[in-house]
Amino acid sequence: MLRENEGRTALVELSFTIMGLMKLLGLQTRLFRRMGLPPRSMRKFGLFEAGGAMLVANPETRAIGGAGLAAISAMMLVVELRSREAELVLPRLALTALAAMIAVSACRSRAVSARQA
Repeated sequence: MLRENEGRTALVELSFTIMGLMKLLGLQTRLFRRMGLPPRSMRKFGLFEAGGAMLVANPETRAIGGAGLAAISAMMLVVELRSREAELVLPRLALTALAAMIAVSACRSRAVSARQA
């Protein structure tokens, strides 16, 4: 179970870091324009994605990072659905679910540690 959680965590960290950097570097400007969003929104999403990935990387901040990534990813999912960007929906949905699972798992781990202390 522990290795499975580590694999999920690494996948989420890597995915959101890459997606965040792509937005921060302006590599998704056309996509955001097509979805009717300004470039500053793209940079904000990128900042939250990259920042959330950094929080997930640290076990002490993993719960808040996972929850934040799940929230920002869910917001992006709504934008993609409204814009009819069908090819983006399934990967986004999977990453949203993984981020939420990481948040829940981190909260459970902290609760177990607190009970044992």
